Amino acid sequence: YFLGLYGIGHESEIIGQYLNAFMVRETGTYRTTSGEEVIIDDAYFQDANQRISELFEQGKLINWQTYLRTAQGLVVPVELSAVLNKTAAGDLAGSVGIMRDVTGRRTAERQLKEAKEFMESLIESSLDGIMITDLGGEILSVNSAMERITGLSKEELVGKHSSMLTVDDREMRRMIADK
Repeated sequence: YFLGLYGIGHESEIIGQYLNAFMVRETGTYRTTSGEEVIIDDAYFQDANQRISELFEQGKLINWQTYLRTAQGLVVPVELSAVLNKTAAGDLAGSVGIMRDVTGRRTAERQLKEAKEFMESLIESSLDGIMITDLGGEILSVNSAMERITGLSKEELVGKHSSMLTVDDREMRRMIADK
């Protein structure tokens, strides 16, 4: 998978090369394999330098979220973990790293965010009062229509038990039930 993504015919073509040969090297806006655009700026390179320094200071780097550039010019979101190998004398002998393509995860996260925003928009735009509670009846969210109907603000409702909206008067309950 990795070799094909980078236009490499055989693994012998990359053995001995440094990882930075595949890293994004210039600032700019890039299209990712997950379909989003990412801005690579000076802050990205400062973070990258910090993470590489961390690798050499601590001897390991865990779950670094970064990007590699393909032969086609796309960038691949990856999660990188690496450990430095040292000789018995303590000299640097090399490193071992694991890279995970997180394109699928990024795509799923983006789709989940879009779906959440869509649902929130639907709920908020409804003229009917909508209240979302947990299984115990605690109010997690209400829309503007619910605020209008109850005369209470979101801040006054969220975190309270939904029973606060029930009528305590038995006579009033009977009248409501009869309608």
